[in-house]
Amino acid sequence: MLLFFVFFCMYILFMAYLFSNRNFLSVSFLMSLLFLISSIVLLLNNVKWNFTMSLNTFWVLVMNLGFVFIGEMLVRFQFRNRASVESVKIKFESIDIPKWFYWLSLAFIMVSVILYYRDIQSIVSNGGQMNGMTAAYRYAKVNEGVSDSLMTSISKEVSYCLCIFYVFLYIFKKREFKYLVPILMYAAIILLSSGRSQIIYILSSMLVFMYYYNKNNGVSNSKAILKMMGVALGALIFFLTIFYITGFATHKSEIYSSAFENISIYLSSSLMALDQYVNNFRYSLSNFGSETFFGVVNFLRKFGINVAPDVLNNYLPFLYFPNMGHTTNIYTYLGRALHDYNYIGSCAVSFMIGYVYTKIEEKIRVGGYKNKIFVIVLFASYFYPITYSIFDFKFFDVFTITGVVHVLTFWFLIRFFVQEK
Repeated sequence: MLLFFVFFCMYILFMAYLFSNRNFLSVSFLMSLLFLISSIVLLLNNVKWNFTMSLNTFWVLVMNLGFVFIGEMLVRFQFRNRASVESVKIKFESIDIPKWFYWLSLAFIMVSVILYYRDIQSIVSNGGQMNGMTAAYRYAKVNEGVSDSLMTSISKEVSYCLCIFYVFLYIFKKREFKYLVPILMYAAIILLSSGRSQIIYILSSMLVFMYYYNKNNGVSNSKAILKMMGVALGALIFFLTIFYITGFATHKSEIYSSAFENISIYLSSSLMALDQYVNNFRYSLSNFGSETFFGVVNFLRKFGINVAPDVLNNYLPFLYFPNMGHTTNIYTYLGRALHDYNYIGSCAVSFMIGYVYTKIEEKIRVGGYKNKIFVIVLFASYFYPITYSIFDFKFFDVFTITGVVHVLTFWFLIRFFVQEK
């Protein structure tokens, strides 16, 4: 079944490339590409891991990726006769970043780093070296359900928005080193948590910005996608390198026999976990929305309203695979979707993923938004659930306190510092 799934991903990849007019931001193109890479890596390790994909898992994957494709194609069909207009191009009247705001940005990120470091200290409360603290901190979050303080969470989210904003400025305005400084400072937060996911978030936004930068400079779709594939390949190599290095902060990289095994487990174990989950899956109506809307669930708990008492934190149970010799708690985006909405509901969610992302992208293309820059920046900053789909469900992150902070921060930044013609 795994080999058949590889061929299915290749088929969706080709169809999405063809019917999206060679659009690199095609949701079904990228998701099928990611699942294809994950499946191929799994095949390369299958002599040792001896994994056999069940028929149930095969159909769950096929149906859901198929509905992503259908959702996207429906929007493409709706916009088929609407050509791009001149106003779709990003035309800056001015981008005025006062010196005081630039230095305030650096100071804010630095304060966020300090707050985060102190939170880690209070959670771990054992002193020790930084590597030991980071590993113990992640253990406490995953196994004991502890979380950062609200102030730290909000400051980290604002710092992330500032990081993405300066990525935008670096790509579109001027390639100056000063715009890289806030990004490098935010990297301290990533290193403190050994947060590999944040690296994916930043690289995802960078890919979207690079795509629109190429389109803004008159690059055709066929040339743009070739350039973007090159950028994506470079981003993937960069991520895998950083991934392996940051793994030493939590001692994860030390337990694997090689860097390839470390990376393979991260890229492919989610398919094995999904297979085991599907084969033991029993749906309960009480599950509805409990994991995909965990941010809302957790917010209500602060007021004494516990709508999902069985969901204690946002981490899925670990599964152990003897042939692989390691554990994993990533189930692709479908793990939480199945848990919350059953088989039919997960397909509906997949359809909406393809539909909503493509609708936003098409409206940007035809100049359907009054404030294009705000939409493009927000779209880029929330593109990471697509590139994270082979790991976990991140599509409803906007429905959280930090999600609201995220949107408001970008509105403020674009409203006061960027003007369009």
